[in-house]
Amino acid sequence: MKLLSSLTQSIIVLEGIMAKSNCAFLCSAASLFVSVSCPAATTVLHYSLNDTDAAGLPNVPSVGGSAGTAQGTFTGLLSSNVPTIGVPAGAGNRSIVGAGAVDSGGINSPANQELSNALVIANGGFSMESWFLWNGGGNVNSIIDYAGTEKFRMIAGTGILDFNLDSGSGPQEIATITPGIWHYVAAVFEWDGNPVSGTGGIGGTLTYYLDGNVPLGSVPAIKDDFGDSLNRPIGVGRHPLGFAGDNFDGLIYEPRVSLGALTSSELLFTIPEPSTALLGTLASFLFLARRTRS
Repeated sequence: MKLLSSLTQSIIVLEGIMAKSNCAFLCSAASLFVSVSCPAATTVLHYSLNDTDAAGLPNVPSVGGSAGTAQGTFTGLLSSNVPTIGVPAGAGNRSIVGAGAVDSGGINSPANQELSNALVIANGGFSMESWFLWNGGGNVNSIIDYAGTEKFRMIAGTGILDFNLDSGSGPQEIATITPGIWHYVAAVFEWDGNPVSGTGGIGGTLTYYLDGNVPLGSVPAIKDDFGDSLNRPIGVGRHPLGFAGDNFDGLIYEPRVSLGALTSSELLFTIPEPSTALLGTLASFLFLARRTRS
């Protein structure tokens, strides 16, 4: 009975923490003992493109913010140059040409304030991910850019890829990138359940990934509400207002933004299952190795 009572108390404490933080890990742990429900992530945008797509790009309906259409604004170009590593089944066969110096490409999402602090709190966090190929030029090079504030950037001159929380906790360096090579990048902000007193911001943990679904690093972070006050959409390959200095010089593939702190297994990057032939070869090798030892 004491063990049952202790377990019950632990579950109550765990459920209380879950209600505060929406932590996916805690949800999984609690489900071993009790039926719990955790909020599913909501896709804000995901541009998965093919050679049959024209200027009107497919998109999920807008969530939150001001009313918008079901499509982003796009007048640029698509490219047949696409990555092959980690790409999930059913992904598109075209990448998006960034706006570059002439501001002739990229996409704006259909609505404003799609990653507002209110929505981030309601969903426990937000996530951004994409493949990208940087040509080596440009200036700030926004890959995915919420309101000009929270964004992936490729800093020309240094080759540094970072995730910038602007007037919040600032830029988090991820890696130094060589031009002309496809990379996958993701950032997951998980709200810690508390407002940041007196700033309008919210605190949490920023986990970032590069070329895989194993975290490269994780740091405390603050998302300010400055971007919300600007009342702007999300730019893909460009600044939402078309500031030329922020436009991306390169290609972007399968960009996705979600409300909710995605787990590693929920990210787009896919680790392929080993083939039957590979497993057979490995089994034969182990068998021969065992016979040799004997």
